Amino acid sequence: MKKITVLMMLTICMQLSVIAQNKQLIFNPNQTSHIHFRVKNLDAARNYSLLLNETLPLRQQIINIELKENGDFTKELNINHPVYAIMYKGKEILEFLLLPNDTLRITLDFSKGKNLKELIEYGGSTASIAEYLSLQKKLYRGVPSQKQSAEEFNQLTDAYCNKELKKLDSLFAEKALPAWFYKLESYHIKVTAADAKSNQYGQRAWMHKQYFDHPMQFDDLALNQTKNNCWLPNNIMYLSGIMPGRFDTLLMQEHVTKQLYSEYLQINFDFVSSKLSGYTLSYYVASKLSSLFYGNKILKLSPTDYKAECLRIDKLISKNKHLITEPEILKFLEEEKQRKYDEYLSQNLLKEGAAAPNFYLKNLEGKTCNLRNYQGKIVLINFWATYCYPCIKTISDKHKLLETFEGKDFVLLNICLDSDIEKWKEIIENKQFKGEHLICKGQWRENISSAYNIYGIPHYTLIGKDGKVIKNNIKEDLAKVIREEM
Repeated sequence: MKKITVLMMLTICMQLSVIAQNKQLIFNPNQTSHIHFRVKNLDAARNYSLLLNETLPLRQQIINIELKENGDFTKELNINHPVYAIMYKGKEILEFLLLPNDTLRITLDFSKGKNLKELIEYGGSTASIAEYLSLQKKLYRGVPSQKQSAEEFNQLTDAYCNKELKKLDSLFAEKALPAWFYKLESYHIKVTAADAKSNQYGQRAWMHKQYFDHPMQFDDLALNQTKNNCWLPNNIMYLSGIMPGRFDTLLMQEHVTKQLYSEYLQINFDFVSSKLSGYTLSYYVASKLSSLFYGNKILKLSPTDYKAECLRIDKLISKNKHLITEPEILKFLEEEKQRKYDEYLSQNLLKEGAAAPNFYLKNLEGKTCNLRNYQGKIVLINFWATYCYPCIKTISDKHKLLETFEGKDFVLLNICLDSDIEKWKEIIENKQFKGEHLICKGQWRENISSAYNIYGIPHYTLIGKDGKVIKNNIKEDLAKVIREEM
């Protein structure tokens, strides 16, 4: 009986080993991934952010991780493919790989130190991968210096690439990493180097004003792709970077237009489709087309602009859908596009004259306040966040508003949309940030963003003495809008 039991256990282990060696890291919509947290020796509440970057659709999720007490809790995440996730607070950063239908276990023991890397332990099938990603200083992301030739930069990049591959080989030889990840990460390192070499021309243009009439270059490394690695972020970046030299400066954020972006996409698709085919081409083209309706872009448009944008998106998808030969990927792209269209048409826009949505938020003293506390005064709500550079840069402008309307029935109400209380208090103190201050916790960020149609920050809403909206999402001169209501 003992022999049978041992044989059964060995068979199961062998089966699990085979499964691990042949992981199908492919796209499959709406899968779940779990992170199970175990918190020990917590002396005070702490907040962290979890950043997920997906490539189909091209999107970014930022999830708040609140640690309030010792014990266990689980975060359930919706992902479409394996995702490299980043957990951070200030300059403390940890990276790990989340797999669909898998659980990563994270133990945070605050008796071990203050830095994340000191107090964290991993468990689960990707524990060794998390340790590798968090501790290895990997993936050369250098930019060319002004005096460096393209050849010198390429040589330096290749040297870093080979150095990281040797580190990876050494860890794999020590059996510290699973075989499927070793193969994936080898490719990841190589394609990162290829992306750096391809991307240097655009960097030279906007950093050093150096212009090269370079051809569209394609590294044969990309020809060896399989469905197990086409979702990698650096792979998408590398393929996106294949473009004629004239786009190097035109695609900088301050220059890019919708028409220019459409032209770039089409030229890129025409070229890449001559090199790639099948699943990889389907995935890449769909991911880039999804960038047309990334995030809340469409929701911010006027009705006229919305119609024009829909025509542009539909035209590009129609022209390139023959490249997406995978039915499931094409179906997902079209459903995601329609979902964005439906979201625009059904959104409940906060109109002038409507009652301003109420909220219950904490102030600097920890007291709960709501909008009714300010009734009888004109209230300018400044929605901001501690990570928003434009929000912080314009604090002095808010102080000028307070000086302009001093002695009037006017309140500047600054609502912080993220929950990093320590950073919030630090900015207020260091910048001598004036006005009333409230901060979002729990679901209030999502609730307020939805109620006030906030799709980007800073976002300003002016509320009258009667508690009704005078103007939402103000783009004009703030002082002028306020003065008209005084």
